[in-house]
Amino acid sequence: MSQWAKVGVAITDLDCFKRSCERKDVLYELAPAGMMWDRYQVHALLKDKIGGSIAYLIKDGGGFRVALDTDAYYSTLTKRLGPNGGRLTRDYAEEAVRLGARNAGAMVTMYNEQPDGSVVMKIAAVG
Repeated sequence: MSQWAKVGVAITDLDCFKRSCERKDVLYELAPAGMMWDRYQVHALLKDKIGGSIAYLIKDGGGFRVALDTDAYYSTLTKRLGPNGGRLTRDYAEEAVRLGARNAGAMVTMYNEQPDGSVVMKIAAVG
């Protein structure tokens, strides 16, 4: 049975998220005006360039969240990107941290991917 979930990562930088989509072969396409999913306004359609599945970028509070089918049998996005689109949202969060550090005059001095797929980054001031 197919189940849909709203992923917990809040997306606030759409340009950064679009770059993450490109790297993961996900087509970011603006949704038709007025499109809704489970009482949420759909901002964009996220289409799998490889398998044809679709997910939604929904407006949630002050940011956006990914909503997608969590069953890898039905969703090629879940199959390719992990549960709840983990690799896509992790790439977004990673790029947002790097960009934020650079804008604050700092840099990432350590990057370590954990066995569970999460990432530990150490940031230090420059100069």
